[in-house]
Amino acid sequence: MAGMMQGAVESLLVRLTALLIGEAQLPGRVRGDVQFIKDEMESMNSVLMHLTDAQHRAHHVRTWMKQVVGLARECEGYVDLYVRRVGAPAGERSAANGLLRYLRRLLRLLRTVPARHQVATRIRELKVRARDVTLEDQAELIFDTLVGRGFVRPGETSTAGKIKSCTVHPIVHEFIATYVSFGDTCLPPDVAHRLPINSGITLQHASNFDHPFGSILTLIESMHGSYEWKILKVLDLEGCAGLKKKHLKNICKVLLLRYLSLRNTDVTGLPKQIEKLQCLETLDIRQTAIRAFSTKSVTLPMLKHLLSGHTNSPSDNSDRFAVSFEAVRLPSGIRRMKQLEILSHVEVSNNVNDLTDISQLLQLKKLGVILHGKIGGLKLLFQQIEKLYLRSLSIRVNQPIRSESAPDAEVVPALVNPPKLLESLNISGIAAGLPSWTADLNQLSKITLRETSLGPDDIDILGKLRMLRCLRLLHKSCTERTLNFKAEEFQRLRSVVVEGSDITNISFDTEAAPKLEIIVWSFTTMEALSGVDHLPRLKKLELNGDCNLEPVRAAIKKHPNNPDLEHNPHHQRQEVGTAMAASSSSS
Repeated sequence: MAGMMQGAVESLLVRLTALLIGEAQLPGRVRGDVQFIKDEMESMNSVLMHLTDAQHRAHHVRTWMKQVVGLARECEGYVDLYVRRVGAPAGERSAANGLLRYLRRLLRLLRTVPARHQVATRIRELKVRARDVTLEDQAELIFDTLVGRGFVRPGETSTAGKIKSCTVHPIVHEFIATYVSFGDTCLPPDVAHRLPINSGITLQHASNFDHPFGSILTLIESMHGSYEWKILKVLDLEGCAGLKKKHLKNICKVLLLRYLSLRNTDVTGLPKQIEKLQCLETLDIRQTAIRAFSTKSVTLPMLKHLLSGHTNSPSDNSDRFAVSFEAVRLPSGIRRMKQLEILSHVEVSNNVNDLTDISQLLQLKKLGVILHGKIGGLKLLFQQIEKLYLRSLSIRVNQPIRSESAPDAEVVPALVNPPKLLESLNISGIAAGLPSWTADLNQLSKITLRETSLGPDDIDILGKLRMLRCLRLLHKSCTERTLNFKAEEFQRLRSVVVEGSDITNISFDTEAAPKLEIIVWSFTTMEALSGVDHLPRLKKLELNGDCNLEPVRAAIKKHPNNPDLEHNPHHQRQEVGTAMAASSSSS
């Protein structure tokens, strides 16, 4: 099996080499993508050669091998297509130099512009697949192994059942600190977990330990001149209170810093010196009051992950499901941060420059933006999205856009090249139903909708998405009060979250959502919940709000799985709402 797969990859490598040598006039970006695919496939081929001699192969290894051969065959097909459609004829290649050859070549280039664009787009999609194919499966395997052996413990878990954070088991941490020579044995517990384990930093002054975060604040104040501080690469200050401008300025002197988390701190702004952190790869300012960088233009050339955003619940109790979302404003120098893979969330204006800058970030996988309610800006944003190969997209409009506001115009434009690699989609504040191109998102596994005014036809579209695993319908997401899961729809759905006052009835037909495991429903009024006995894999049902629980309890009691039933009445909703707001912010 491995030998056959290896042969498929080697055949592709021969064709890629010939293409790179023979087609000197490949468009620059396409040539770079072809070279990337060739390099990646050579690496994969080396792994396949190793697996040929392996005696035992786990299921995930066989899955990876099948993905590689599928990718190789698809790439080979598009290489052949490129040569057939846009390659220079053999006679032209051998013709003597001259005006006639130049004119023929110019005419061929003009004729093949649409074909070149189509094939180039597909080759770029294949580049993304080649980059991601030894990697997600392998990462999940390693993580599962660490969890299984007790090295790490799962922490926060999303409603879809995905582990979003983890902690090191205390015994493992104690072992590393005690027996590993580079452990930070000299640091207090509240400081040690915020620094990389091989930092070697010692705490020399302890003058402010009465403060809950005294150790770490003292460290930041006193250690900025030390050698150990200068070579620090990771600094996690999540939840640390009392950070002042002087602390942030000291942090900006750590020139080799790669990871900085200020998440859930009381920091309100970033100093101008932040631009000194030229090695910074991750900046996490989620759940803070930071709304802008100190300078209009800032460049962090190595930055890969810019994380911001904060969910605010209403101050009064008029509608406990209504929330607002705030984030840092998009810096004007963002186009120069070519390494960005995650930009989530940023507030963008309807300015053309802001939106076109995003399309320059060709490495971007995850994008979260906040817009104000103008149709022109929304359309321009989607035009830029067509140029990217996103895996996750979140769009929040602060002032909901409705169809009535533009009766002669399409609120969400049809896309020639919809983001087909998209796995997660979050739309809030576009009250015009589901975008038409959602039906083409064959890889979509999670969708979150708020203030979208979905109709029954939109629910049918969602039900036909073959990879959809998590569905979240939040505040004012639907126009109908009844949410009906029809037979033979939502075939891979694992979790459903419904939140708001607009939906009062949920029903499941026979053979609907056969893999559904988790239902979370938060409501002001629940008239009926029916058909849970039609869900063979149901494990948990959570109801948040005042309701007559007896019919539901009777249905759960008869269910063969004996699923967990959790009920939080309205008077307990305050704590639940806070937790859900935090979860929404972190997503």
